Amino acid sequence: MRAPLALIQHAARHMLPRRSGSIINVASVSGLRAGFSGPDYSIAKAAMVHLTRCAAVDLGQSGIRVNTISPGPVATGIHAKAVGAAGAAADEVPDEPLFAQFLPQFQPDPHIGRPADVAATAVFLASAGARLINGENIVVDGALTAGRPWSVAEAERTAMEQAVQATGG
Repeated sequence: MRAPLALIQHAARHMLPRRSGSIINVASVSGLRAGFSGPDYSIAKAAMVHLTRCAAVDLGQSGIRVNTISPGPVATGIHAKAVGAAGAAADEVPDEPLFAQFLPQFQPDPHIGRPADVAATAVFLASAGARLINGENIVVDGALTAGRPWSVAEAERTAMEQAVQATGG
């Protein structure tokens, strides 16, 4: 957390004289829900969200807004490598259909995130249209953190009921 804190302090030094500015940090849905990534990554991303809130409180009175974007799955080389794609090939155009075939099990919105989705959120947060948004964590995840798709949960419940009935329970 030292680097993000140092970056916020450095940016704020340039924004304070103007009494305006927008600082946008990037965290992850892993900082909001356990089990999406390993504990070290998840803890660091949760700390980023809280660092953002603390900075927003401290800098908001000087006209500087500080917010966080927490993306869910985004078709990038990082995600491709995490699921086993080989080095340089993973950094090429990620295979969105491959991600899309597994996504409906976890995320209600069937669309895989793209870098442009996160960028559009950052553009909005930096704009005057977001002038009252400060200290927030904007989640860009196709409702992944909102809950599991009912169709998946219903299918699992039906399978469990059938298994119980098969044992005579």
